[in-house]
Amino acid sequence: MTLVYQDSADWLLFDQFSEAGFMHPEHYHDRAELFYPKTGVTLVFSKGVPLIVPPHRALWIPAHTYHSFAFVSGTLQRSLFFPAEASKIVSTEIRVMEVTPLLRELIMGLFDSKFPMPVQKRMSRLILDILHEAPVTPNPLQLPPEGPLRTVAQSVMQDQRWTVPLEAICAEVHMTPKTFERHFLKATGMTFKAWRAAARLCLSLDLLASGIGIKQTALKLGFSGSSAFCTAFTKFFGMTPGTVSKRLGKPE
Repeated sequence: MTLVYQDSADWLLFDQFSEAGFMHPEHYHDRAELFYPKTGVTLVFSKGVPLIVPPHRALWIPAHTYHSFAFVSGTLQRSLFFPAEASKIVSTEIRVMEVTPLLRELIMGLFDSKFPMPVQKRMSRLILDILHEAPVTPNPLQLPPEGPLRTVAQSVMQDQRWTVPLEAICAEVHMTPKTFERHFLKATGMTFKAWRAAARLCLSLDLLASGIGIKQTALKLGFSGSSAFCTAFTKFFGMTPGTVSKRLGKPE
């Protein structure tokens, strides 16, 4: 179901749920877009660069910037479209941003009709001010460029192939393990083992955002227990799963 609102010339609201595996082909908008996945993990491709956008982050897409989407899991999208001039205020480059509790509440507040228009206008301006000051967030998971390695990477995430032997994956792309590892390391800066572990942790954000508890998340993703999951999660993201759950507005 898709709902599009036009409440003001200052912004447009776009609300959509996309099924896992859905691909939105390359396109651009005359407006700048703030793409915020309330739930779900999304891969965004622009100028040949793949970016991963988990639930606690958002993506700023300047006006007239070509991009495409691949939804790794069912994604509830909340997007704000601002006039093209907003690109000069926030950034003229596509960039991933951390969504603080304040920013999240402001985004969701624009979708709530209880706020009168003058209040919403101030909220929209505050969002742009916050985005202007927001630091650049590094991409937590580099994907390979176009080709068989990217196909493998996407299939690992979409089908949750955490335990498929490397030899079986290499056979699918007609490479020896040694050749595959060499190319994968060059493309992502990570060994395949390390990359797959990081991908699993990125997808855990989707489960946490959906309100699934830490223990259940650990079990669903094949960890030996919540302790092992929490240790790996904290080491990778620099914060505990409980902290992230609170930021997402979900119980631990």
